[in-house]
Amino acid sequence: MIGETSKHIITGNIFLIICCIFYLTWWIIAFKPEGAIKGVKSGWLLIPATIFGLISIILLIVSFRIPEGTDSLFSNLLAAIVGVAVYVGFLVITKIFFHRIVTTELLLIVGWAVLAVCESNVLFAQGIAGRGGAWIMIIATFIAGMVSMICYMRYYSLDARKGWICGMIPLILVMAVMLVLTGMALINNRANPDAADMAGGLMEMRITSENLHDGVWDTVITNTKKGRNVSPELSWDEMDGTGEYTVYMLDPSAGNWMHWRAHGITKTHLDEGADVGEYIGPYPPSGTHTYIVYVFALKTAADSYPGSFDAGNKGLGDIIAGLDKAGGKSGNLIAQGSLSGTYTASAGW
Repeated sequence: MIGETSKHIITGNIFLIICCIFYLTWWIIAFKPEGAIKGVKSGWLLIPATIFGLISIILLIVSFRIPEGTDSLFSNLLAAIVGVAVYVGFLVITKIFFHRIVTTELLLIVGWAVLAVCESNVLFAQGIAGRGGAWIMIIATFIAGMVSMICYMRYYSLDARKGWICGMIPLILVMAVMLVLTGMALINNRANPDAADMAGGLMEMRITSENLHDGVWDTVITNTKKGRNVSPELSWDEMDGTGEYTVYMLDPSAGNWMHWRAHGITKTHLDEGADVGEYIGPYPPSGTHTYIVYVFALKTAADSYPGSFDAGNKGLGDIIAGLDKAGGKSGNLIAQGSLSGTYTASAGW
């Protein structure tokens, strides 16, 4: 079963490939050195190209939400800001150094590169692609973008035949990258829906803690010289039909490092230092880290409680997918809640 996020990504990629096919077909017949077919006889191909392109952009942007508590390579907003800066930079270079008119192809090349980079980031955050695979695709996108930009800059200095061929290269590269990304999404997508989709369909639980003040965790819960390495006090809403509650603490700023995993809980309150599950408090090596406590309401004991304790993990998606199965069947999750706080490393601890 493919989750909604993956469906949007796969469909968006396919639509973008179709867009490129129409665009490439128009380019081949309208700009060929001999016997070019111009005007309405070939220009109509840009209509379906535009329609498929716009639909693709909408589908991909909708899929770019990073689920809370999951690890990501970077912020997609940052990628968009960098993309704008790159576009402006190349716009200036085009006008001043190459003395050529600025055409829509510049916007299309940069815009596509930003979409592909953000998609690679989302595939990693959703647990569909590994960190290495995501970075390989980002590097491939960068290379394809640079080759396309060289073709764009050189186009007007080439003769008709070389310019005709040069104009095809960016479209072929775009289709190649999107085909690989689509393959990654199809092959590596888990048998369970995406974390964001599953979490979106669950009831929400309100969680509170006396050890969280103004978004900062008390030192007492940390595994430092100043702390006592005791689990935080927690209280949460009671959910009808719950057979047990499961608690996790993850550090998304350190590859979803797992600090707490406890299951088989039947009450809705845990005292500070409660002896449940495995717990090693926060101990950030440097800087400020975020520590998110999750509480899940389950109908019954899950088939598995995923994650490596006191180690990095792929993301929240693995945990949700595991907890949702009982007796080999999905639908075990009833509700979830989260509570986020930070802790900053200090000297002498």
